Amino acid sequence: MCLRALPNALSALRLIIAILAVYAYTVTVNGLVIVLALSVGIVTDVLDGFIARAQNVESVLGHRLDIIADACCFGILPCVYIVERQQSRFADAVCVLFVFYGLARIGAGWRCAGIPLPLLGCLLFATYYIALLPSVRIFVAAVLIAVAFASIAIERRRRTS
Repeated sequence: MCLRALPNALSALRLIIAILAVYAYTVTVNGLVIVLALSVGIVTDVLDGFIARAQNVESVLGHRLDIIADACCFGILPCVYIVERQQSRFADAVCVLFVFYGLARIGAGWRCAGIPLPLLGCLLFATYYIALLPSVRIFVAAVLIAVAFASIAIERRRRTS
């Protein structure tokens, strides 16, 4: 494979792994499937950006593919886990807000603002994966979502100033 195509191949791999992990999790209901997929997702996310910049092969296609792969891997996977495990209205609300955040951070020209989705998705997943008291989960999830939306507003305000 040409080194120039490697960043896009890594993003595509992250997208495929996320889709397969959703299926595998619904069949096995094993949280380790999500942990493994997120771990591979983090590695491929870091590598694709690093290689693209180092080889000077950044492209519009690669940028958009990266955003879509991030949304599937770090947006959908945590939500699938949380909704399946928690089965509460609050868990559903957290996931709906999280999806809205993922969409809200993509601005004109596919420029992203706010806390990176991979970071927020992993933090949100960890909040629910680690055996915390339900009230602690609610508080941490609410703070994460509030800070995430605030980060979009702050960054966009800075760009217009």
